[in-house]
Amino acid sequence: MDDIFQKDQDSLAKVLFQELPNDVIVEISDMHGVPPERLFVKKHHTLLEDELIEEEEVEGDSRKSKNWERLRKFLESDNRCCANDCLRQFDEEALMQFAHSLDGCNKNEAEAALLMNMLEHEDTVDTTKKGKLRERQRVRYFVPYLGCMCREAFLLLWGKGRGALCDLRAYQKAHPGVFAPQVHGNVDKTSNHALSSSLHKEVVSFIKKIGKEAGEESEGRHLKRKNHAVKTGVVRFLPAFYSVALLYRLFIAHYQEKNKLANIKPPPLSLRQFYYIFKSSDCESVQLRSPRSDVCDVCLLYRSRIRRDSGIVDENDEDEVTAWSEHITHAKEARNVYRDEIKAARKGFKEFLSEHKKAEAYIPHATFDFAQNLGLPQLSDEPQEIYFASQRAIYLFSIRDDGPDIQYNFLYDEGDGGKGGNYVASMLVLFLLDLSSQFKTKCVLLNADNCCAQNKNNIVLWVLNMLVMLDIFNHIELKFLEKGHSHCTVDGGHGLIKKEWRKRNVFSIDQAKEVIEKCSDMQRANILSPKEFFDWSSLLGQYFRKLPGISYQREFKFHKEKFGVVHYRSSHGKKWQTYQLLQNKHIKLPKEISSLASIRKHLKIMRPPGVPLKKQWNMFKKLRKYVPDELKDELCPKPNEPELSDNDVENY
Repeated sequence: MDDIFQKDQDSLAKVLFQELPNDVIVEISDMHGVPPERLFVKKHHTLLEDELIEEEEVEGDSRKSKNWERLRKFLESDNRCCANDCLRQFDEEALMQFAHSLDGCNKNEAEAALLMNMLEHEDTVDTTKKGKLRERQRVRYFVPYLGCMCREAFLLLWGKGRGALCDLRAYQKAHPGVFAPQVHGNVDKTSNHALSSSLHKEVVSFIKKIGKEAGEESEGRHLKRKNHAVKTGVVRFLPAFYSVALLYRLFIAHYQEKNKLANIKPPPLSLRQFYYIFKSSDCESVQLRSPRSDVCDVCLLYRSRIRRDSGIVDENDEDEVTAWSEHITHAKEARNVYRDEIKAARKGFKEFLSEHKKAEAYIPHATFDFAQNLGLPQLSDEPQEIYFASQRAIYLFSIRDDGPDIQYNFLYDEGDGGKGGNYVASMLVLFLLDLSSQFKTKCVLLNADNCCAQNKNNIVLWVLNMLVMLDIFNHIELKFLEKGHSHCTVDGGHGLIKKEWRKRNVFSIDQAKEVIEKCSDMQRANILSPKEFFDWSSLLGQYFRKLPGISYQREFKFHKEKFGVVHYRSSHGKKWQTYQLLQNKHIKLPKEISSLASIRKHLKIMRPPGVPLKKQWNMFKKLRKYVPDELKDELCPKPNEPELSDNDVENY
């Protein structure tokens, strides 16, 4: 029994007592009836032993040397350097010290030391051969603290071979008195197979040009991509149908056309070289969009029809490819127009600031869209129950002023409003009236996501037409990108918001505003109340008509010279068509909408939709416990009405 206890005691001393405090050790000693001194002594003794072992291991490791190991193996073998076996005549400690010193030198330093040694012990011998006097150079193989030795021992000591020694002797003869290491002949020379710097720059310029022409700018979060290293902060994503091989073929064609050459064999660079340039830091601002991010339903249908699993080519494939090509062409046209308008707005804003031009000369461009709903409560370490629960939704509608690159975000609770045309029109009017008063501009260009239920609807057209007829603006244009290819500047701002949102704990709409404004210097946030949403459809629907086939059109414009008329077309290259939206045959605004004051008087506030009762009870039971006490009644209050049963829910 004592032996077993002693064994357990030793294990405790080695494992536990090195970490436990002294009072705990005393308590354990009282429990086992062992004097604490024995445990303390064992503790310190164990630590001392460990320290000695560590010191021995460190000392042993420090004395390990690849050069000494090489010499030791030779000394332990039966080989001899010469008949006198001079290497074994030297002191072992001196040999070990020389080996350690050689370990501390890099290749050039060791070579310089060897050349200096040979230079110091160089002799000349006068001999006569066939009656002629000549001078021969000799080297005494000598190392300080060791003495003279044979050539083989000298080579073993320095770790060199006979060929290396001959090269060094030839180098010394060609450069008398020089002990600097030899320089390789290809140093500072470019390989014959390396690309020229001019061609490398031409490839980089071509890739960036393609990115500006066909890429979609985005400054938000991009998972699995190292975009934090991009200096500009903006990444241009080429559409999913692009590939490195396609870019390579385009560059070869561009190179041949530029230099007026026929088919070049071989081409100026290989596909692999082009790939390495595309993946280098010089082209980090241009990337390929993943096919998974291609959300266009039309492209998906065409792709599935053409790329069949069976591999059978149908006679209609040519028509499918042609139709798909036209769809991509329309998307490119809309993207080019959108890009040019943003570029002009940014240039105009810079000129307005630097050259102090009149504000009326500046034509602003704005992009607006809804973001994915923000759910409350938001926890950085999200538990499973919140992940599957229905959270309280915060709607986020953003308008990006592309000239100064400032994004205005409107926040409101799901109980205060929805996402229909009346809500979009209300927020657009707030922004446009503020824009008009700030810059005194009479022309504005707008762009939006191609969503008929929210942005593209007759209520938005009525409101824009009304602002022109009231002489607040002289000209307004509204454009929509091709459906499925509608990535815009607002999406990048939404990405920055979501990136910061996932790191924070958010329990109120006020905290959500703080998160949005802190994620970027260009983000602004405003919380809207239910009193700021108006029923535009009820008021304007009495005096305006709906545009037939509005969902098939992508460009609209309004001008004061065409009173009550909207110009529209389905794509950029087609001819403009007109339609009279105002019902008044005399082309005159009715008294109720003849001024802003009259409109405010007759506009009715939208009735808040509220939060469904079932969702209120789910939030109260499942989410309330995760919310701080001071915000529980604000975010997850107890519903005023009793919980509905299953039958009541169906009737509800």
